[in-house]
Amino acid sequence: MILTLSIILFILCILVGGSRGLKSFIVLFLDIAFCMINIILIGTGFPVVISTFILCLILAYIILYFVNGYNKKTIASFYSTVIILSFLMLSVFIITYLSKIQGFGIEYIEEIGWCNYAININLVHVTISSIIISLIGSIVDSSTAVSTAVYEVYDKNPQLTFKELYKSGITVGKDIISTITNTLFFAFLGGFVTLLIWFNYYSYDFTLIINNKVFAAEFISIMFNALGSLFIIPVTNYITCFLLIRKDNKFVKRIENRIEKRNEDE
Repeated sequence: MILTLSIILFILCILVGGSRGLKSFIVLFLDIAFCMINIILIGTGFPVVISTFILCLILAYIILYFVNGYNKKTIASFYSTVIILSFLMLSVFIITYLSKIQGFGIEYIEEIGWCNYAININLVHVTISSIIISLIGSIVDSSTAVSTAVYEVYDKNPQLTFKELYKSGITVGKDIISTITNTLFFAFLGGFVTLLIWFNYYSYDFTLIINNKVFAAEFISIMFNALGSLFIIPVTNYITCFLLIRKDNKFVKRIENRIEKRNEDE
């Protein structure tokens, strides 16, 4: 069944996206491969958080540059992703340690009862790692949507000032926010239908539910996804506007020269 679904996905990627759809399909398996490498590194004793942060940067680089090419849109998205990911890592550290959501809840006792617990890995760091990995998809999506929209606005109306272009980007960002919050909510709800049925069957009250380790871990993860998606909108908007408007800036000139050189090489 997995193979069948993979084939259907491959065919649809080609039919709908063409060459870019093929690249997206390839990137999907590259993401899986790098995640497996990260798990192997963690198993061999490599620092969990460091390896995960490096993994996220690699995934962001592949998703943005391999699929969408090397241009100002993807550069703005990548820089924004690095900034937000670095900023949120500290918050994830603090919240995870204070909330004590690491490890497994009592709902998984039967599933893990036969496992060997002597794995010699800090489960706090593993939880931090899982939250950071879940962040990368949502913030890259939001960042790409904003940078592309701002670029298209500027392309159609290049006489806009920095302030006018930034306001246009914020308007687009407001529309993105509404879709992001709904998407994250339904992703949380869909993934936890079984757990909610469990809570209802055993008559959990509200206090037990919000203090349940499994529920709290997933809810905190969803909240960080939402925060990351919100924070990255103004950051991406600003960086994209800066790259498009401040053409006399030395940093922007270096980026433009790099883009031209890559286009010539291709």
